[in-house]
Amino acid sequence: MTGLKYYGITEQSTTEKNSPTILSWLKLLLPWANNDEIAWCSAYVNGIAKEAGFEHFPDRHGSALAREWLNKGVVVEIPEVGDVVVLWRGNKEAVTGHVGFFIRENKTHVFLLGGNQSNSVNITAFPKERILGYRRLKAKR
Repeated sequence: MTGLKYYGITEQSTTEKNSPTILSWLKLLLPWANNDEIAWCSAYVNGIAKEAGFEHFPDRHGSALAREWLNKGVVVEIPEVGDVVVLWRGNKEAVTGHVGFFIRENKTHVFLLGGNQSNSVNITAFPKERILGYRRLKAKR
C-alpha cells in the first residue's frame, strides 16, 4: 500500500517549521494552505490516492472535508485492505469527520492507516459505531 511509505510523518511543533510532505498534500486541495496545523486527514487520503493512480479530488478542489469521500468510489459492505473508511467526528450529524484507509478490524474497532491521527501518519483503532461508510476507489484510466 502506497500510503505506508509515509508512516511516521508528523506535524512539526511550530508553525515556523512545517512538514513539506503534509503541506504538499494540503496544497493539492487547498492552494492557500500554509501550515500543517490544518486538519489534513482528507488531504493525506487524496494525496495517496492520486499518487497510486486512483480517483481523487481535483487539484485546487477548495475543500478538505473528510465526509466528501462518501461521494467517491463504490460503496462496499465488507472492506478490504486499502478501502477508504469515513467516520463521523463530534456527532453523527455534524459536518466534521475523519477518513483513512482500512487495514483490519475486530469486533469493536476498525484500524485505519491515516493522516492527522495524533498529528502523524499511523495506524489507529476507531470504534466501529463511528463508521459512516466504506468506499472502494476506482483506478484512473
